[in-house]
Amino acid sequence: MFTRVEGYLVMYGFLEKIYWKNVSAYEMDFPGLLGVMDMLEDGNTADAAQLQDWFRCMSHEAATQDEVFQAMLCFLKQYLEIGFSEEIKKVLDDLVRDPEVTEQQWKAHVQEFEQKSTGSSQ
Repeated sequence: MFTRVEGYLVMYGFLEKIYWKNVSAYEMDFPGLLGVMDMLEDGNTADAAQLQDWFRCMSHEAATQDEVFQAMLCFLKQYLEIGFSEEIKKVLDDLVRDPEVTEQQWKAHVQEFEQKSTGSSQ
C-alpha cells in the first residue's frame, strides 16, 4: 500500500522515465508539467495545485499500486481538461494503448521504488 504522497512520488518517477526515454518527442508541455510537479525539500510541489489535483484523484489515504496507476490516469485526464496539450494526450494515449506492456513497465517501476524506499529507510 502507498500513502497519497508515496503514490504521487511513484507517479512522478514513472512519468519522468517516460519523458527521458523519448525526450526529443516532448518540447514544452510535458517537461513543463514535470517541472511544476517536482517535489521540493519542504514536501510541497513547485506548483501546489499539482499536489491538490493528485489528492482529488487519489482520495484514499492508502492505495494499491493498481489504484495509484488509475489515479495517475485520472491526474493526466484532469490536466487535459484544464488545458489541452498534444504532448500530455500522447502520454496518456501511450499509457492505455498497450495495457500489458504498460502494466509490466509500471510494476517494474513500482518494485524499483519500493526497493529504493526500503533501502533508504534502513
